[in-house]
Amino acid sequence: MSRLIPPVLSTDDLPLAVLSAARLDGTLWRMYDGYCPVDEPDRPELRADALSPELQDNDVVVGRSAAWVHGASSTMVGRLEVRPKARPLDAWKRGIRYRELSLARADVTRVSPCTPWVTTVARTIVDIALDTERSPHDIELVMQLCHGDAAVVRAHTNDLAASHRRPGKASGVEFLRAVAAAAQRRDAEGRLTTLH
Repeated sequence: MSRLIPPVLSTDDLPLAVLSAARLDGTLWRMYDGYCPVDEPDRPELRADALSPELQDNDVVVGRSAAWVHGASSTMVGRLEVRPKARPLDAWKRGIRYRELSLARADVTRVSPCTPWVTTVARTIVDIALDTERSPHDIELVMQLCHGDAAVVRAHTNDLAASHRRPGKASGVEFLRAVAAAAQRRDAEGRLTTLH
């Protein structure tokens, strides 16, 4: 059976007034700059698809935006972060943060065949750790990407520490150690709560 309504609607599909009215009526919900039918569950494919209108072919969603696509946080933190194929001249007008990152083929994936490229969870964690514009939300984003597991965070910390010639590596390792400590504290607090 073919689908009559796309999973993410935009102003290319319907006027903004119609989309906004449907949202107020409860038939659509907001997903980044798009709108989804209420029977569509929030999932990585929808999140990536909602970013498509902002991207050119072969652009890669990176950093906090990639963390959001992978399910960390219910809302995107900060501006859309993209490693562009080529930086458009009007980039500053659209509020996109373009990042010059060297990415290997193993660093990128698609959450479904038709969605934009996005960095893998492992690469996303490293990019957040190495970002010079770190935000207060970053510890929570990385913890969510690691499912709150301190051992997983430590594994990413060890991988980053073992890497060669990464600008900001010392600061990134220190940040990931802070995330691991926070995850360990949260786990210990959770165990204490279940004992009482």
